[in-house]
Amino acid sequence: AGSDMTGINLFAYCGNNPINRTDVTGCKWYHWVIGGAVLGGGSAYVSTRGSTSAQTIVKPKVTSTIKNEVIDLPRTGRALKTDPYHAFPNIVDNYAGYATKSPINNGTLYQLQGSLNGTAGRFEWIVQNQQVTHRMFVKGGTINGIQIMP
Repeated sequence: AGSDMTGINLFAYCGNNPINRTDVTGCKWYHWVIGGAVLGGGSAYVSTRGSTSAQTIVKPKVTSTIKNEVIDLPRTGRALKTDPYHAFPNIVDNYAGYATKSPINNGTLYQLQGSLNGTAGRFEWIVQNQQVTHRMFVKGGTINGIQIMP
């Protein structure tokens, strides 16, 4: 553990037991690592199996399905634009369920604080007639219930 030669364990290659464990060629060091891993794993298995109390490990079922009011709707109009601010990565739609909703003419405005390519602002979606009609990142935007306006 030291920084000079006196701190180095010269017998580490043979498990600190140079009498009973030798590796003359220096080619079989990995056998001790593999053996230790097998013995360690086996003893952990025995210690859990040898317990007198009954243990049941229940793993919760994890699903990766994300549902929100925006993600599964078809896109139309300005939601199809391909410029960098309208076409922000689709993965951001996964977070639309956390957005603040504001009623607007014939629809709902969703606004969510975030950043795009290191620029702070907000993401917004407009849903009208069960379609996403607007999808945009507003640089410097805050949650204000007004579309496009920072």
